[in-house]
Amino acid sequence: MWNGHRFAVSLTWDDGFVEHLTEVCPQLDEKGFKGTFYTGMPSFLEHDRAWKLAHDMGHEIGNHTMLHPGPRNSAFNGTVCLEAMRMPDMEWEIDTASGIIGRVLGVAPSTFAYPHFCHHIGEGRTAGSYYPLVSTRFVAARLIVSAEPNHQDRMNLHALNSFPLDGLPQERAKTMLDYAESERLWLIFHAHHLSDTPRVQAADRGVFRWLLTELAGRDCWVAPVRDIAVSSPS
Repeated sequence: MWNGHRFAVSLTWDDGFVEHLTEVCPQLDEKGFKGTFYTGMPSFLEHDRAWKLAHDMGHEIGNHTMLHPGPRNSAFNGTVCLEAMRMPDMEWEIDTASGIIGRVLGVAPSTFAYPHFCHHIGEGRTAGSYYPLVSTRFVAARLIVSAEPNHQDRMNLHALNSFPLDGLPQERAKTMLDYAESERLWLIFHAHHLSDTPRVQAADRGVFRWLLTELAGRDCWVAPVRDIAVSSPS
């Protein structure tokens, strides 16, 4: 059981877009739910007072690195390439972001989301994983994009599965909820923007509103990643 409920759901949002503050947080608060926000540092620094308020309202602000490094082949990659990085580079990315968040919120972030859902650094003979850095700094981390929710008795807290809310039709969302409920699992959704029309990296506003109403009517623990992770026996 998940805090006395049949299954659990975490709603996570990446990169700190302004609609997270103006739309997502208010809609979550209206239902009595709290989300997890893996903010980009530019947004966090520009809107630090608003993010502090979201934190004070019970939402989780997690670490998503300073510069959001990505694989060289990614269409969304900026100027920081994972293949060119070494462990000290990633230590700086993670620890600097945690330091900034901690100074603003008064508490360091407890969970992490791997940018681009990748944990590799370097390439070829220099390739490695920065998973050990994450596992020693956070109680949990969201890594894998998977249609399989997390099993309470065998999940890896530092490589949690998540499923995209971006572009998700309502029918598919209902199927995921039904499966998580029937198998008593922890379903983590991740999303970026909100949109009224289909677009890359955007959740449909109507589907999001439907999802919140649907969750309110089920025997489900809706909570930030941090809260569910620390209650887990794993």
